[in-house]
Amino acid sequence: MKKYKYLYSTLTKILLILVMAFSLAGAGWSVFNLIQFAYLGAIKIVGYILITLLSLLVCTFAFSVLVSGYYTVTDTNLVCKIGFIKSKLPLAEITQAVYYRTENKLVIYFKKDKFAVIVISPDDYEDFVVTLRENNPKIIYDIETTAGENK
Repeated sequence: MKKYKYLYSTLTKILLILVMAFSLAGAGWSVFNLIQFAYLGAIKIVGYILITLLSLLVCTFAFSVLVSGYYTVTDTNLVCKIGFIKSKLPLAEITQAVYYRTENKLVIYFKKDKFAVIVISPDDYEDFVVTLRENNPKIIYDIETTAGENK
């Protein structure tokens, strides 16, 4: 089972890093306040602890999204995992894969007029489609070179 790394844009990577930085800063600020103002009572202590835990949870989620986004193709499903979130798309539901050369996008189409844009390195598009078709030979693969023209 081959993994295809999710390709994040530079802006997405920057935003995820900023989320992690602000979350860690928030956790640090809460710990600082917890130490400085612990004498203010149990409610303040519980509040600072909850804010610290929530900040660390957000940071952990952003980090997991950044480092563990990928697609895998099993015998029956296309699995997309981003952080702690995992979704399975049945290969039997995929009808077509189209590489739009002008936009440099790979889109898979499902029954019932649904579609998904596959966000991996363009160098992996061909191998990805081959892997899909090994598990479901009924998938049609098209390359659209210009608007409306299929190859």
